[in-house]
Amino acid sequence: MNNKKLGNEFERALCELLFNKGFWVHNFANKTTGQPADIIACKNKIALLIDAKECTRDSYDTRRIEENQKNSMFLWEQCGNGLGYFALKLSDETIYMINHNAMLLARQHKRTLNKNDIIALGIPFKDWLVQFE
Repeated sequence: MNNKKLGNEFERALCELLFNKGFWVHNFANKTTGQPADIIACKNKIALLIDAKECTRDSYDTRRIEENQKNSMFLWEQCGNGLGYFALKLSDETIYMINHNAMLLARQHKRTLNKNDIIALGIPFKDWLVQFE
């Protein structure tokens, strides 16, 4: 299966997980306009911008963060919304949520985040959800 198909499947699955936990969720399918994220999720008056990444090799190349993503997530937060997040799914199916500020800081020091970096920077999805209950 190619990376695009894997990524699309992860986006759909993440939307379903969020919806099942009480979030209103929108997936920006067919990204022909080049928007800066994959998902908007809202719950308890908090709106989140999420970029979902399938990390089949248990690593994430921080150069994949595009300038429009960086700027849009920053503006998203400046407008009073919740944080922008990167949802990274590892090969063992675990999902780690890394806020965009932490990701940008890591990008200054590392071109590639390995599994240990992702675990250290991120919050396991199930633990991350607790703050929205």
